Amino acid sequence: MSPIAKFKIFLPIILLIIVEVLIITKVSSSLHEKSMREDRVEHAVRTIEQYKELRQYYSKNIISKVLKYSDLKVDSNHKHILDTIPLPATFIHDISENITKNVKGMQFKLYSDYPFPNRENRVLDAFEKKSISYFRDSGALEPIISDDIIDGVEVVRVAIGDVMNDMSCVNCHNTRHDSSKKDWKLGDVRGVLEVIIPVQEQRKRYDIIIGYINITLLVSGLLLVILIYIVVSYFTNLEKKRQEELKEKQYKLNETVKSFGQNVIASKTDLNGFITYASKAFCDISGYSEKELMGRSHNIVRHPDMPKEFYEDMWKSIKEGQAWEGDIKNKNKAGEFYWVRSTILPDYDYNRRLVGYSSIRHDITAQKVKEEFFSNMSHEIRTPLNAILGFLNILNKQVVDKKHLEYLRHIGTSSKQLLNLINDILDLAKIKTGEFTVEAHEFNAYVELQEYSQQFEGLLSEKEIVFQTHISNDLKGVFIGDWFRISQIILNLLSNAIKFTPDGGTITLDIDYKEGDFFIVVKDTGIGMPIDVQDKIFKPFVQADGSTTRKYGGTGLGLSITQKLIELMNGKLTLESEEGKGSTFTVKIPLQKMPSYVIIKAKIDEAEKVKKTLRGKVLVAEDNKTNQMLIELLLEEIGVECDIVNDGKEALDMYDPKIHQLILMDENMPNMNGITSMHHIREKHGDRCGPIIALTANVMEGDRERFLKEGMDEYLSKPIDETQLYDMLKKFLKD
Repeated sequence: MSPIAKFKIFLPIILLIIVEVLIITKVSSSLHEKSMREDRVEHAVRTIEQYKELRQYYSKNIISKVLKYSDLKVDSNHKHILDTIPLPATFIHDISENITKNVKGMQFKLYSDYPFPNRENRVLDAFEKKSISYFRDSGALEPIISDDIIDGVEVVRVAIGDVMNDMSCVNCHNTRHDSSKKDWKLGDVRGVLEVIIPVQEQRKRYDIIIGYINITLLVSGLLLVILIYIVVSYFTNLEKKRQEELKEKQYKLNETVKSFGQNVIASKTDLNGFITYASKAFCDISGYSEKELMGRSHNIVRHPDMPKEFYEDMWKSIKEGQAWEGDIKNKNKAGEFYWVRSTILPDYDYNRRLVGYSSIRHDITAQKVKEEFFSNMSHEIRTPLNAILGFLNILNKQVVDKKHLEYLRHIGTSSKQLLNLINDILDLAKIKTGEFTVEAHEFNAYVELQEYSQQFEGLLSEKEIVFQTHISNDLKGVFIGDWFRISQIILNLLSNAIKFTPDGGTITLDIDYKEGDFFIVVKDTGIGMPIDVQDKIFKPFVQADGSTTRKYGGTGLGLSITQKLIELMNGKLTLESEEGKGSTFTVKIPLQKMPSYVIIKAKIDEAEKVKKTLRGKVLVAEDNKTNQMLIELLLEEIGVECDIVNDGKEALDMYDPKIHQLILMDENMPNMNGITSMHHIREKHGDRCGPIIALTANVMEGDRERFLKEGMDEYLSKPIDETQLYDMLKKFLKD
């Protein structure tokens, strides 16, 4: 800023300060007399009140005590009588006379038209007479103020009526022999208290104060000008620096916005959903130009697989001013699908009025394709496994030849290993997407471990290994945790130990509970491993080396999943191993143990449940012929009849609520899938429609919730668990 520009700024400021000083001086002068007069009156009233308090104190604390002694007297003529003290009024007279003599300026008077004998000669002036008459006739309490000249001195006189408010004073005045009036009553005006204040002395003091004020204002004004100059100079330099920083930030912001538009799928719409902004990334992924998108709704990229109810729920949320998040399947200009994870937020103007909506999206097509692959793989493998395991259970009940039973056991073991592999892969997928969770519930650790240990025999049956188990008595009681995941950890560690321990070796399982922690220790005398490869075994699909996989088999998933499970439960996994001497895995998981008085419902061994025969007829929609045979046999065992159809279309045509008590509905079927068939059946039969249970190999995270949200009454996964199937049917069918 140039000096001339600064002078132009400061000149009005200087003039303003000068005018301000003049105005204040003028106002001070005009208020001078008024302020002095108010101060005089206030000071006079305060002085009179102090005299009253002094007289009251003298009466109550001195006179009352003196009267108790017969050798002391109280009289107005106390100066001429021995052993006499003054009356209260005389006491105040004496004090005021002494102050008037020794302190120049203010005077104090106490007078009455009924004086005691010692003041009979006093002559009242006009103001004094007027004051007595005014207070006695009107009974007013406010002071009388009058300007006057006494002995050539300009004064202000302030008078207040002296009211008799104490009965002891009334009695004293009425009974004294020298009292000039003996019929006083409470509330009577006995006389007047007056203060006389010279004006000239006070005016001098005010003039001095006003002078100081004016000087202070001038000095303050100059200091203010200097301060303003310094501040303006500082902020001028600061503004220059800020402008430079702003230019730099603007440049970076422009680059960021440019990068944002190129890399982030973003858009804005008006309140009706018509696009008002589309980023370059949105144009790239949709295949439409910015011109083609402007003014259009997002229906331009809507995929037919997305139900209209999905968008209805979305619009309901954002119209209520709420943020919305969800995964959306879209199609581009070429008709190809793509998935985005979208966050939609309301847009407001500066008056907080809703003006539109903003959406930020991320391309999750690869993730969705992977999830769909895992889901399809799981479904395709579980479908034949369902038949294999189902028929194995049926054959185990019917075959009596030991040799054939041994064959069946080997088939069952291999099938379960395959099922465990699928579960491991699905668990790994859930962990990677952050969808894997642990669920805490009550369980009896000791009982669960005793029963669970029976499953280890199947793992050990193919090897000659010494297996030792120690389950601490401290595990007796009720714990809060995810027993299913804990059992999965134990199984994975034991499977690993069995795999890498040759015949003749030893495996030890030690489980204990100490100071709030659940300990699992699995020790083996297997091949062990060197330190440099111990970290590798916790990575997915990785073994200590390539030869390990060739010699011992396995995918390398078990330990990776085990470590993730332990981390999710805030636990810790440690490994001690030496090549050729074996390994020791130690797991510590914090676990809450309930007090001994807590009782949980006793667990009933499913194998000992007495299954009652059920009655009814169900419709089964299943496209796999082998699974059709299996389901028919399983239903026949519990007394339930069934009709079987090959797809959702046939289920829609055949279902009759008068004949079929419920429907077991597969999902992945030709012609019409299970969910679509279910919706059509409910539309067709309305309230007469019976329960529809999803019986499917779709077991990915969220599949059960998805089926129930779509309208299924219940959900069963494949491979079919006979007990679960029975319990499910028992809820809807009669014994």
